[in-house]
Amino acid sequence: MSSNGESVSLSMLLDRIIALETKMSVLEAKELKHQKPSPPTFHTPNISFIDWVKSLEPTREHLEHVLSQGYIQGMSIILCALIEQSLDPPIQINHSKKNQLYVYQLNKWSISENKQFEMFVDVIQFKLFKLFKQWKQENPKYALDEYSEILSKYNENILGTKFSKVTTVERIKLAVYRLSLIHISEP
Repeated sequence: MSSNGESVSLSMLLDRIIALETKMSVLEAKELKHQKPSPPTFHTPNISFIDWVKSLEPTREHLEHVLSQGYIQGMSIILCALIEQSLDPPIQINHSKKNQLYVYQLNKWSISENKQFEMFVDVIQFKLFKLFKQWKQENPKYALDEYSEILSKYNENILGTKFSKVTTVERIKLAVYRLSLIHISEP
């Protein structure tokens, strides 16, 4: 009979624990709704995001990444390299929130809007076009028929992808986030 009494007590305790856990989760959910997430604290850069992007100068090595790896992978590598090479970048990757980038604009850090990241990609692509034009002038052999397939591939790689602009930019943004995680975890 004591085993039956113990099972009733255990059953009652389990019911109470479940009820308490339910109440706790409801309270925690309410608390999270009332709290505004505060942005992570970063250094204060000496330049705004837009001005910084305009000041960046991709190199021939960067151009080679796009020509050899394709547009999305190449641009992702370039953007990561430009961020890493900067001593005081007004863009930060929030590693505690998946795929979240912060930019420093108007004297404050805020979550990067898609349009800001798209502008970043567009400015670098425009500068790569100029480098590619120079490259073609310095490599006239690619105008010959025997190199036409290679030049055609390079033209496709520098122009972008078959995906929509929104999809392409989102894929680059995801790749930049992932590449930055790899660089952080490297010794």
